[in-house]
Amino acid sequence: SVTLLVRGSALLARMEPFVGEFVGRGLAAAGVDVRVSVSVRALSRPDARGPVRLTLDDGTELEVDEILFATGRVPLTDDIGLESIG
Repeated sequence: SVTLLVRGSALLARMEPFVGEFVGRGLAAAGVDVRVSVSVRALSRPDARGPVRLTLDDGTELEVDEILFATGRVPLTDDIGLESIG
């Protein structure tokens, strides 16, 4: 099973709202537990070969085999001087 945690209020927030809703419905139909507006407050793996324990900011606790963090797609171009070339 897969649980997708989204810190923002919607999936694919930079796109039109219907896009995130469509993707969310597709993921849910495939069995993914999609949770929006939630952040990880704490995580631990007491045993190196055991499960990862997550505490979410809404008080929910999850126990998972593995966790993958993805930070999104934000280019780091703020201070590379692009404005100087017009």
